[in-house]
Parts: sequence; C-alpha cells; structure tokens
Amino acid sequence: MARSDHIGSKQRYGLAAAILCNAINAIGLSLALPLLSLTLETRGASALMIGLIAAMSGVATLIVSPFASLLIHRIGVSWSLIGSILVSAASFVAFYFAEPLWLWFVLRFINGAGLAVILVASEFWINALVPAERRGLVTALYAAVQSIGFLIGPVLLAMIGPKGLAPFAIGAALMVLAVFPALLGAGAAPVARASPHRRTVIAFLLATPIATLAAFVFGAIEGGMNLLPVYGMHVGESETIAILLAAVVALGNLALQVPIGRLSDKLDRRKVLIACALIAVAGALLMPISAGNAWSFFAVLFVWGGVVAALYSVGLALLVGSYTGSKLAGANAAFVMLYSAGRLVGPPLVGAGVDLWNPHGFAVMMALFPVLYLAVAAVTWNFKRPR
Repeated sequence: MARSDHIGSKQRYGLAAAILCNAINAIGLSLALPLLSLTLETRGASALMIGLIAAMSGVATLIVSPFASLLIHRIGVSWSLIGSILVSAASFVAFYFAEPLWLWFVLRFINGAGLAVILVASEFWINALVPAERRGLVTALYAAVQSIGFLIGPVLLAMIGPKGLAPFAIGAALMVLAVFPALLGAGAAPVARASPHRRTVIAFLLATPIATLAAFVFGAIEGGMNLLPVYGMHVGESETIAILLAAVVALGNLALQVPIGRLSDKLDRRKVLIACALIAVAGALLMPISAGNAWSFFAVLFVWGGVVAALYSVGLALLVGSYTGSKLAGANAAFVMLYSAGRLVGPPLVGAGVDLWNPHGFAVMMALFPVLYLAVAAVTWNFKRPR
C-alpha cells in the first residue's frame, strides 16, 4: 500500500509546472517593484504618494480574490493563470507611457488584479496536489524557487538600468514567458469539481488567527518593501546598491525557506511563526545601525528577508492543513485576501513613516508590523490548535 504522503509522477509534473510558472513571473514582478518606485521618485512623487500607488495592488487583490476561486471553477486552474499573467504583463508595460499619476493608480489596480488570480490559482494548484505531511516542505520549495525569480529581477534591473522603455518591455516579456509552463502543465492541473466554498474570510480568521494574520503581516512588509530602494538611497547607498537590496532580501528567502519549511513539518507551525516574527522585529531594528556599511546592511537584509518570507509559506501550510476540495480553494483565497489587506495597509504607512522620520521611519514601520502580530498571537494562542 502506498504511503499517504507519497507524491506520484503526475503530481510532481503538475507541481513543477505551477512552481516554474510562478518563478518566471516572479522575475518580471521583482524587476517591476523597484523600477516603479524609482520611476515615480524620478518624476517627483513623494514617498507617501509612492506608497499610496503601491497600495492599489492590495485594493485590487481584496476585491478580486473572492472571485478567483469561482474563476478557477469555471475555466480551470491553468487558463486562470494564463489570463492573469497576460493582464499583469500588459498593464506593466503601460506604466512607461502613463504620465499623469492618477493613471498609475488605475494601472496598479489592473496589475494587482492579475497578480491576485496568479496567487490564488497557483497556490490552489500546489496545495491540492500535496499531502499534508509534505505541505510545509513543498510550500517552502515553492517559495524558494519563487525567490530565485525575485533574486534575478533586481540584478537584471541593475544591469539594464531603470531608465527608458527597455526595463518595462523586458519585465513584461518575462511575465509572458510564464504562460508556457502553465500551458504545458495544464493536463496535470487539479480540477475544482465542486462549487467554490462560501465560507467568509472572517470565519477563516477566527478559526486560525495565527495562520491568517501571518499573511497580513507579510503582505504589509512586502508592500512596504516597495520603498526599500528609496530607503537605500536615503541612507547614502548608490542607485545600483539600492536596487540590489531587494535581491539580497530574495537571496535570504531562497536560502532559508527550505530549512524553515522542513522545521515547520516537525514542530508546531505556530511556534515557528512566532520565532520568525521575533527575528523580523530584531532585523528591522538593526537596519538603521547596519545601513552605514553595505555588507553589514546586506547581512541583516539577508536574514530578515528569509524569516519574513517564511511567515507566508509557514502560515499558508498551517491554514490549509485542515481543508480539501472547494474548502481548500476558499482557504487559499482567504489567505491571499489577508495578504492583500496587508499590501494595502503597508505601503502608505511605511511611506508616511519615511516622510515623518526620513529615512529611518522605514525601519520603524517594518518592526511595528511583526510586533503587532506577536501581540495578537499572544492573545489568540488557544483559539484553535492545529491538528
């Protein structure tokens, strides 16, 4: 008899397609994040305005995520991915031609809507194929491979430079490349046979607050990282070093995801999340101290980036461990919505922090989010224990 945690060849093929699709898309997305912020600053936008525009991605995801599971049910996982990738790519290249700031709000919303469907569809694809006993490891592998994409993007941008049409066109082209693994893996994609489960986000939040709030905190921090290149320049780093800061964060994510994921399969995942939040606070508070030296700054961002990203992967593994079928798609959608709520709140708060205390308001706000998470986790620890 086969073990319950066995992953068959068809499952492995489907997982590889979903993970590769996300990795390629991540290259284009990670090129886009610093590029958009630097372009806006060049055009005279304040840190708060940059944060508000970045927050539109979170608004879009909050609105679109509840309908993503319905879209998956209607047209399938792979076609949902393909359509959303094309929407994201088209809206990204349009940023170069958009002069008025109000148009950036619109484009950020469209781009965020595409990203919302990519997240829900790809994570449903992965979680539907992975047995619970392997979920922490496989989710970590997914995050680690995606981190390779997030590592390549900023390095590529540093080589191209943030000026002109070229970085926008190359970023969009990279996003479109992600269509091919989605097409090739369509036959191995899971099918959502039942109508999407109607359980509300609030119900998931109340059932597993430590898991779902991890998504919110990670979203707030990731959204705030739109301002990381700006912070780097404000503390005296060159433009090239400022762009590469995001690559260092992605490298830490790549290096630490699998060890943390394996650890979460053996321990209470809530304890792993608490440890990650504590390290995230310490790393953020070390940023102003280390920012005077590029190598020490890189070291802090490396560790900080890895543990912060684990909030998402370990939190997702904790949340979906008790769900299957349409309920699994609903749990994925709820998790993405909480993540998106964080992306909505994070950028304007971090931008306001930078404007109030330039430049180290960035580090203070990055520490504040995990501190609030730790406070909520302490209050809700006994709400529901994982299986």
